[in-house]
This record gives sequence, C-alpha cells and structure tokens, in this order.
Amino acid sequence: MLSSSVGAYTLAQTKGYGGDFFAYWVGSYQLARGESFADSAQLRQIKGVVAPAYNGPVDTWNPPWVMPLFIPLTWLPFEFARLLWLALSICGLQWCAWSVWRIMAPNSLFFYRDFAVLLIVTLFFPATAWLLVIEQISILLLIGLVGFLVFHENRPILAGFFLFVTTIKPHIVFILLPVLLLELLLRRQYKTLIAFFGMIALFSIVTFGLRPTFLVEYFNKVDSGPIFTLLTPSLPVLLGHALVNPMWRLIGVFAAPLIWLAWLRVRYDAEWEMTTIVVWGIFASLLLAPYGYGFDFIILLLAWWQLFIWLQAGLLSAGMGRFLLLSSAGVTIIFLSFELLQILHVYALWVPIYVCVVYGVVAMNRNSDVAV
Repeated sequence: MLSSSVGAYTLAQTKGYGGDFFAYWVGSYQLARGESFADSAQLRQIKGVVAPAYNGPVDTWNPPWVMPLFIPLTWLPFEFARLLWLALSICGLQWCAWSVWRIMAPNSLFFYRDFAVLLIVTLFFPATAWLLVIEQISILLLIGLVGFLVFHENRPILAGFFLFVTTIKPHIVFILLPVLLLELLLRRQYKTLIAFFGMIALFSIVTFGLRPTFLVEYFNKVDSGPIFTLLTPSLPVLLGHALVNPMWRLIGVFAAPLIWLAWLRVRYDAEWEMTTIVVWGIFASLLLAPYGYGFDFIILLLAWWQLFIWLQAGLLSAGMGRFLLLSSAGVTIIFLSFELLQILHVYALWVPIYVCVVYGVVAMNRNSDVAV
C-alpha cells in the first residue's frame, strides 16, 4: 500500500522535475571518472546530455566519503537510476518501519495488522512525501539510525557500518553522533567503533584515490557556495535571520559541548537505553542544526513510530491515545495548510518542535497511564 500510494503520488509530482538526486548522481559520476565534482559549468554540460529535461540543482556539499556510495548508480542511465533510487527509498522506509516494530514490539499478537498501522502513520507523516518528491538522500539517515539500533547489540560490524551511513549529513546528527560514539566507548563496544571509523577511512581513500585534489575542491566549494546563507528550518538559522547576525547560526555548535556534558551527568546516575539516546539526540540535533531542510525531518519517524508502538502495545491510557491520534492528524493538517498557503519552508521548524512536545508529553505519562 505504501509503495503504490506514495510511488504513484511521487511520480505524478516529479514529472519533468529532477529533484536533488541528479546532483548526487552527477557528482559521483564525475568522481568515478577522476573528474571534478565542483565544476558547475561542466556539471550543467553533462545535464544537457544525460538529463535535458532536468531543472534542479547540480551542486552538492557532502563530505568526501559520501560520493563513493553512489558510484554504482552512475553505471546506470540517469532516468533509470532515478527510478531505482525512488524504489530503494520506498523500500528503505518500509524496512525501517518493519525493523523498528520488530525491536520495539517483538511480542505483538497482531504483528501484520499493527505493522500496517505503522505504514499508514509513515505515509501521512509530513516529511515522507517531502523526501520522496524532492528525491533526497536523507532516507539514508533514517536507515543508518535504524540499522544501528537493530544491530548494535549482536552485530557490531554491521552496527558500525550503519552508523557510518548517518555521516552523509553530519550537520543533521552533529549532537547525536558524538553522544553515540561516546556511549559505545563507555560500553566498550570497540568493534562497532572500529567499523565506523574504518568505513570513513575506506570510503575517503576511495575518493582521494580517484580524485587527489578532492579535498581542496570541496573546501573551495563550501566556501564559495550559499550553504551558510540559506534560510532553512532550524532555530539558529531563524535567530540569525531575525537578529541580522549570521553568527547566531553557530549557536548549536557552541551549545553542543554543554549538551554532551549534561548528558554525561545524567548518564552517571542511570544508563539510558540506546533508543532513548537516539530519539532525544535527534530532537537536539534537528532543532540546533546550523542548516537543514524539511526532508531531513524524516528521522523524526523514529520518535513518531515509537509513540504508535506504545499505543498499539496498550502502554497508553485512553486519554493519551486520543491525544496522540489528534496530534497525528494535527501535524498532517498543519503541514498541508503550509503547502496550500505556500508559506516559506523555513517555518517548517514547527515540525520537530511539535513532534518533540508530543513525544515528551506522551513519554512522561506512559508509565503512570499503563492500561490494565
């Protein structure tokens, strides 16, 4: 159901529009041939040959180890690779929902029925359609976090690989990722750490082997690009815009060490479950990110799914259940209103704030409202 509904909607919306996928495809295409990913003029020439109908961006600013992940897709014609990416994104969403349900509700008596509910929740979550329509790679953030949660206890090498996948956009997990690495160190899960850093080293070596000047071109691209002037939905960006001072964009960077120290103090009293660390780390990272877009909010599905799993498992009172259902309808209605009224996406910051508040309210009442 999710595949057919979202797939049909996405294909209809993206007719004649390339989204963001071409930028990743063409950058990796250039890298595979030892050419520069930063030459915008050359990228547009390639666009005119392989995707003349495309009218989206051609530039990317991802770290050096990201592009090798997409090189296999450059072996395919762009239009076919684009459709394959859409299919992989939809399958990735389903796998994530399935995996989260398996680890959070392993003893469900009505597994397939409850899992179908989770898919419906996924379909109507605002960031889902946004991500698929824009053809973004942020789905890999969600896959990386879910894969890490699935394998961190029993398959440390796989857990390290999935955690590495989250570094495709380090600015989106800039608070969460160091916390997870420190947590792994405190738990002495050294194999996961070795796998994580080993993957970064391996894919970086591939990049520099194919293009030795990549790092210089990367920093020049970042320095000359609009990455630090974009008006995107995060608290530091809005503060910087309102106060006409771009330095406010870095408030999250300065706040991060304080958050890490606060977490260490809390952890000193009681060790947290890994899922709890990930969910609250997602909230902190998204709200304080120096930049990011609405499609990056796809990782909020982890928190949203957990709420509905609690509901399905009978861990919420009838009142909390109604509150959650109304909140779910509210987040969808408000998002659609924003789209219909063409309100700037920068104000989509309300999405992580909204989800964070709902999650906090439900989590605080979960233990005292257990169904009998």
